[in-house]
Amino acid sequence: MKLGIDFGTTTSEAATSRTGAVGEKLAGPIPSLVHYWPHRDPELHIGCEVTYEDRDQLYSSGLMRDIKMYLGRGEYLNANGKKIAPEEMAAAIIKQIIEFSRKKFLTQNKGADASIEKLCISVPGRFDAARLLLLRNAVSKASGIDVKDIDLIAEPVAAALYMYEAEEVEQNSRTILVFDMGGGTLDCSIVRKTDDPAKPYEEIATDTVSIAGRNFDSDMVDVLETNAKKQQGVDLGGCNPVQLLTWAEETKKQLTNNSETTTVVNVDGETCLVSVTRDEFEAATQQTLKKGLDFMDQLLKDHVDERIDEIICVGGSSCMPMIKRGIEKRQPDIPVHVKKPELAIAFGAAIHADSNPVTKIALKASHTYAVRYNDRDTGRLMLDGLILRGQELPSKSTRMYCTAADNQRSAPIKVYKLDGASERVVFDQECHGDPILEITLPIKRPCPKGSLIDVTLTLDRNRILQAEGRLRTGETVTGTVEVL
Repeated sequence: MKLGIDFGTTTSEAATSRTGAVGEKLAGPIPSLVHYWPHRDPELHIGCEVTYEDRDQLYSSGLMRDIKMYLGRGEYLNANGKKIAPEEMAAAIIKQIIEFSRKKFLTQNKGADASIEKLCISVPGRFDAARLLLLRNAVSKASGIDVKDIDLIAEPVAAALYMYEAEEVEQNSRTILVFDMGGGTLDCSIVRKTDDPAKPYEEIATDTVSIAGRNFDSDMVDVLETNAKKQQGVDLGGCNPVQLLTWAEETKKQLTNNSETTTVVNVDGETCLVSVTRDEFEAATQQTLKKGLDFMDQLLKDHVDERIDEIICVGGSSCMPMIKRGIEKRQPDIPVHVKKPELAIAFGAAIHADSNPVTKIALKASHTYAVRYNDRDTGRLMLDGLILRGQELPSKSTRMYCTAADNQRSAPIKVYKLDGASERVVFDQECHGDPILEITLPIKRPCPKGSLIDVTLTLDRNRILQAEGRLRTGETVTGTVEVL
């Protein structure tokens, strides 16, 4: 079985791609939650096992949410005083999704092989190297699936792949912008349909900003606190923050299809009813919405030469009526649609998993990857772009450099990630920061100054960047890092 998983900030979905059908849902929505309680067997409730009691204010100190957003930040989740690695909890949720998917697949296909041949997990468009490594390795360890059989795909690119394959796009839409607002991030991708049957789709650009459902939830907390004090004379400020966010999220969802809703809150053992209107919510979220729309507009401005035929909204937060309305106001000449917001990404990930080794979508490098070296003529430190932003993946490039002194014992090779597409720039520590990959080439035999070193950078379709240094006398060194 080839499985696609949309591992979301708030909920997760799984699907498979089958012959004759674009996608089939296998699991979800599964809450992306884990609850830890030391006085219970089992101590962990994962995903669907998390109960309403676990979310209650009395026990919510053990609730771990937004787990995906903690990956790679060097922070532990704190649940009832216990520090827990976020990658372990993320892998536990994904493992449960895989198990549910296998069970449903076997129910529908008696006697079939439910082992996972290929797993594709969707990730935010700018998940950095640390997060990608943690997620992939943790999932492999928890599920037993080999790392090489786990692919990653940017969430909006997965959605675009599904939209094209399912013919959900408008008939004449060749280039679309996917506006994917989930719980933790807003991801936008520009994807074009090509005339190449081997690579029918091309990713033009993908970018991410931390403006999403959780920001709207925080705005809703403010509305609830104001209305609770005004309507009931109660102060919600002393409530558990996790419980407040739970009330806010539920209220937000109710206002998607209703102009007004009433939320039940518990304060010091007393039950209170708090009413909120959609107009109140939208007034409180104007700045949050503006930031998201400004981000989308900037991506379009950066690619002004691309004629966008359609904007497609996916992700659970795109269901809020203000999202579509706001985009239409900003981009009145482009049709805007909300299509399969909860399932498009999982279906696209499944199609990607099923398409290997056939490549359906041409992926491009989202950044420039450069090697730092010392210019012999000027003495300045320079960055040499071996793989440039916009190059189609996989991409490979080799450049020749020289040792800086006689009898060097080693040669450090430092690789940097740049936003621009320039091939060569002056290195600036404040601007360019630290390298994303650093390896050291050992030099075992004495070599004169100016001895040649070949440095090769390779970036594959899974955004695994490999650096190799090779001295002409035979010494080599390699290192890898995952980027997106």
